[in-house]
Amino acid sequence: AHLQQCQHNENRSTSITEPSISPEHQETISRLEHRIVELEDTLRLKEQQILRIKRDGRLRLPSLFSGDYYFKRETVVKLSQLLSRYLENKPEAIDSSRIYNCVRKCFLDLQKDYSDNPAHYYVDMRMLLATCKATSGWWTDKQQSNISSWMSEMDWN
Repeated sequence: AHLQQCQHNENRSTSITEPSISPEHQETISRLEHRIVELEDTLRLKEQQILRIKRDGRLRLPSLFSGDYYFKRETVVKLSQLLSRYLENKPEAIDSSRIYNCVRKCFLDLQKDYSDNPAHYYVDMRMLLATCKATSGWWTDKQQSNISSWMSEMDWN
């Protein structure tokens, strides 16, 4: 009788199973596992991008944009450098309308021909407008048209 009792207890302890998982929870688990795989793939791609960026010597140049849109007559060259660095791939962090307003203000200052304009302002503005015209994806059609008009007005076509 004791042997039967021990065998009965042994059978009870080995027959304890994990609670069953409902189909709803199983589906959630499957979705989460799939999402983990997706995130791991994304992480791998981002790590590869970081390695490419680290190898890109151009990105070791000093930063030309600090989030400040205070470009004026004395900083036309810096503004032109900023545009030329990102000629065809404007960073999302840069508001092209605000940059356009800086370009416009600089052009208006050129038209006013202030006596205290920087020494090479005329040449610098020509470079800036030519750079603006060469950009891709920076300006609205109206802004691009204005830049072309300014260049025509100065006979810089």
